[in-house]
Amino acid sequence: LPLLLGAAIVASGILTFFLLQKHGKLGIVLRWLTAKKFGGAPLRKAASALTAVDEQLRAFYRDQHRDMYLAIGWHLIGYSVGIIPTWYFLERVHPPAAVSIAASAWVIGLCFDLLTFAIPLNAGSLEGSRILALNVLGYAAPVGMAYGVAQRAGQTLWAVVGLGLRATFGTLANQRTS
Repeated sequence: LPLLLGAAIVASGILTFFLLQKHGKLGIVLRWLTAKKFGGAPLRKAASALTAVDEQLRAFYRDQHRDMYLAIGWHLIGYSVGIIPTWYFLERVHPPAAVSIAASAWVIGLCFDLLTFAIPLNAGSLEGSRILALNVLGYAAPVGMAYGVAQRAGQTLWAVVGLGLRATFGTLANQRTS
């Protein structure tokens, strides 16, 4: 029940943020405060900048709504790919897991990631949330810890690969221009 409640709160927050963006209402509080003569010049400047963002977002949702739905679809596909390594990991422990269990573990972990996004590098929350997620699905705490550490190792690996590719392409680009 707490997991479902937490997921509902996160989903309603995302939906509210989406609707505020779509209707150009992100800066409504700042605009109201400046209309009431609060905050002075710094608040007026912030309200002006946020109003420009509101106008751009409103234009985007009006003119490029197809692109938004494509972006959402690609994100869902990208997030769904995470089910594969989760299933592979759980397939190697005893008892092996069905794809539905792997998908559940992935989604529960993703919900925790959304709740703890402000923690730099998910320090500790990645491992702890995976322990809890797999515990809910019937696995022992050490399996959850190993799963969290494996995810952390995967993130580190892909960060190193990305940095290596960036350095390689940066060097190649510099050689072409010289």
